[in-house]
Amino acid sequence: MPEAAFDVPGEDDPAAVEACAELARELGAPWVSGHLWPSRGEVRGMGRRAQELQDRLGLPFLVEVAEYDSPGVVAEVVERCDCGLVLNLALLARADSAAFLRLVPLERVVEVHLTTGDGDGVEVHSEPVAAEVWELFAGMAADVRASVVERDGGGQAEVAADLERARAMLGS
Repeated sequence: MPEAAFDVPGEDDPAAVEACAELARELGAPWVSGHLWPSRGEVRGMGRRAQELQDRLGLPFLVEVAEYDSPGVVAEVVERCDCGLVLNLALLARADSAAFLRLVPLERVVEVHLTTGDGDGVEVHSEPVAAEVWELFAGMAADVRASVVERDGGGQAEVAADLERARAMLGS
């Protein structure tokens, strides 16, 4: 799936949006995603911007939540647009995940990212997916359409094991 360098809120280059849309169509991608940086003061603008990006792309736009300490803001943003959500479960596991999952409409979660963290809220892609991430995923795997195992290190067998476990949990 193409992940665009679009931040919500933020500015973008219309040519970059069109290039991303063209690439996504070429690849047959079902959606494009970009990052959401929650800000209470800009909820209306973030929802409008996400919807505008989706409309301009001509494909579903998923907002990837970049911070998990503002679930109310995330919930308000998705109420103001027709976009889906991407959750990074390693970052969510280090926040108050129960509060986040109570406030955010889980039916809007389309994709989850599976990785691990360093204990300071920074995701790490060099290690196998963390146990607490698998726990969170187990509770929502039946309702999401896709998962991404984020790895840029480790042995082939470790990566393959993470991929197989994710596929099994998704039922694919």
